Amino acid sequence: MQLVYAALEIRFCMEAIAYRQLDSYGPEIKSRLMKEWSPSRIVRMLTLFDEDSDQSAQFSIAVNLPDDFEPPTDGINPEWAEKARDLEFVPVGNANRIPWKKFSEAYAAIGSFVHLRRDGSRPAPTRKKLSTILRMLDEVADSTVIAAMNNYGTATCSCGTLLVLGAKHQSGTELIYCTNSMCKAVFQADPENPGTMKEIGQLLLTCPCGSKVLFKKERMLAMERCSSCNSSVRALINSKLSVVPDAY
Repeated sequence: MQLVYAALEIRFCMEAIAYRQLDSYGPEIKSRLMKEWSPSRIVRMLTLFDEDSDQSAQFSIAVNLPDDFEPPTDGINPEWAEKARDLEFVPVGNANRIPWKKFSEAYAAIGSFVHLRRDGSRPAPTRKKLSTILRMLDEVADSTVIAAMNNYGTATCSCGTLLVLGAKHQSGTELIYCTNSMCKAVFQADPENPGTMKEIGQLLLTCPCGSKVLFKKERMLAMERCSSCNSSVRALINSKLSVVPDAY
């Protein structure tokens, strides 16, 4: 029982880490991502707005920056790195983070220890498993800086929902999903025409819970998952959805 309680406390710690990182961003991102029920999904979504949000980093400030020194606009290049060698830097602090995939795996593992299985049994965590996750949390706790890159744009869906666009969204490399469960339109930015995006072909069907589920036209016969009730669903010929029991 003590190990189960420890797993629950660790889960609370991981949720606090996700919410603390979320607090570093603007109100538009925060209001959108607070709708996500899973902290692991919050961390994943943050990587779309800030590619380095799940990477540890050290921060410092140059104290002898010359007047004609221009920072790079497209990442660090060899020429800029050579000039930077002559600068004197003062350490500011470090931001230790857990990479998204490790965070997601650890959060899912902890979740399995604090919920009953369908047969009524309860899996017990091991000290080794909990110790591994605790070491990651200890590193995050040692952070002296909480940093975030607020490089994002916004757009409005046809249903009126605010869309928050990170760098990957704006470059067209990531699709843009409307978070309105009754809409769920999908768009893609046009990098050749900044500020414009096109809607992706799709079909929305109604889940038994009442929410809309998106089916891409090329995957009409595939199973999808309803984000509202978390059921696996499949399209039928009569355009309704049937719940498919999860396989164990």
